[in-house]
Amino acid sequence: MVIMHAMASRKLTLCLLGGWSLVADRAQGVNGIGLAGRRLLALLALKGPTGRTSARDALWPMAGPVPGDHRLRNAVWHLGPERSGVFPDGLVEVAAGGLALRPQIAVDVTAMTQAAAAVQRGEADLDARIFGADLLPTWEDEWLILERERVRQVRLHALETLSQTLLDDGRHAAALDCAITALHADPLRESAHRAVIRVHLAEGNTGTALQAFEQCRRTLHTELGLPPTRALLDLMAELTEPGPDR
Repeated sequence: MVIMHAMASRKLTLCLLGGWSLVADRAQGVNGIGLAGRRLLALLALKGPTGRTSARDALWPMAGPVPGDHRLRNAVWHLGPERSGVFPDGLVEVAAGGLALRPQIAVDVTAMTQAAAAVQRGEADLDARIFGADLLPTWEDEWLILERERVRQVRLHALETLSQTLLDDGRHAAALDCAITALHADPLRESAHRAVIRVHLAEGNTGTALQAFEQCRRTLHTELGLPPTRALLDLMAELTEPGPDR
């Protein structure tokens, strides 16, 4: 096992956005945790305290009760004090009611959710990069489908709201960066297209705004067979509708 006992006093952060990693302070990665342990830590980080049966059925749905129980016990043991060496009591709390992630371990998804709440309160002085990545994008676990979508929606709403807040503050470059990040995350999301267009209009870049509008219109028509919504048409009305002197 590569994890050293000297790390016992260090703070650990479990990172799930963009990929799995367990990082100590000073950005030093923690090695030596197998796939089963990584999956169990991710499950507990996202779902909170979980009963053994629920954890087993989520992580090994096709294994059956007896093999699944064996795999779960093995994963818990590898995260325990005998093997982890990170905390004196291991990485997972074991109780009669089930399993839980040790509270000393920070989780980047939790930090992202807290940042998103700060954005909704109107705060703009934060690092928007925290909203830049999907939840465990290469994992194919079925239990992750709803969790990934939940995190994705939190990210996208935060990016769009932050873009508007920054735009209202006159910070156009940062507002555009947030809007484009949301658009890259979901090219079919019209609200992200509108966020991009708003920044271009605020900067007086009408040609660029029209290009962004046409890109949105084509994307909606080609991919979904849908026309632009009234919200998008109203946003572009000053540029697309003839004035009285035209």
